[in-house]
Amino acid sequence: MSIHQRRNKSEWPIIRKIKSGKAAGPDNIPAEALKSDIEVTTNMLYLLFKKIWEEEQVSMEWKEGDLIKIPKKEDL
Repeated sequence: MSIHQRRNKSEWPIIRKIKSGKAAGPDNIPAEALKSDIEVTTNMLYLLFKKIWEEEQVSMEWKEGDLIKIPKKEDL
């Protein structure tokens, strides 16, 4: 199936599975904001992925990551 055929929001169930109440990532977008309007989030992600698909390039920021070690409570 082409990326152009995946515009239907029912095909983006992952948005509903995002855990609320967790810290925002490096983009500072809290999960609640993404889940508050699934239609807007779906449109935004569709346009982003469509651009990546057409240009065949992924942002360098997506290829890099930060590892943060979180100590266990008993190690503090």
